[in-house]
Amino acid sequence: MNDEALAEYERCRSMRLGRLVANREVPVLKRAKELLDIKE
Repeated sequence: MNDEALAEYERCRSMRLGRLVANREVPVLKRAKELLDIKE
């Protein structure tokens, strides 16, 4: 699901609001993935 969310954020970067949301949310998603990968 994380990969799907990242792909959607990348798709929406062309819009102003999408860019703002992506800039805020993508680092959080990447960090969450790192933490989950460490836990496994």
